[in-house]
Amino acid sequence: MKMRRALRFWLLALGVMALLIPFPTTTVPDWHLEVVDEKGLPLPRAEVVERWSHGLVWGENSESKLSDESGVVEFPRRSFWCPFVIRIAASVIDYVNRLAMLHGSRVGPWATVWIRGGRDFVYYAPGGELRSRIVYRP
Repeated sequence: MKMRRALRFWLLALGVMALLIPFPTTTVPDWHLEVVDEKGLPLPRAEVVERWSHGLVWGENSESKLSDESGVVEFPRRSFWCPFVIRIAASVIDYVNRLAMLHGSRVGPWATVWIRGGRDFVYYAPGGELRSRIVYRP
């Protein structure tokens, strides 16, 4: 009887600890972009900004990079670490937000990229197209 109770206790303790162990999730994969002007010519040394977030974590992140001499800029994969129990709580909060905000809200991972000084941007969400070209339009 004591052995069975001790076994249940340790199994429960391991289960609770497993809920608290953070694990990674990719928000945005590696993003390789060709930066061009309206004529389709490469735009070297253009400042390109990537902004990304995930509905399960609070806050947004961003990074600026300059395109190289051939107009190419690369952003690394973006991931976050979060325990399962926090993901469950955040999912409930997101669900309530969607019910409360009739116009909708951004749920799940997303990212935008734009050229500083330009008016266009490209948007990414899982299942969507990860575009490989961005055009600078002042």
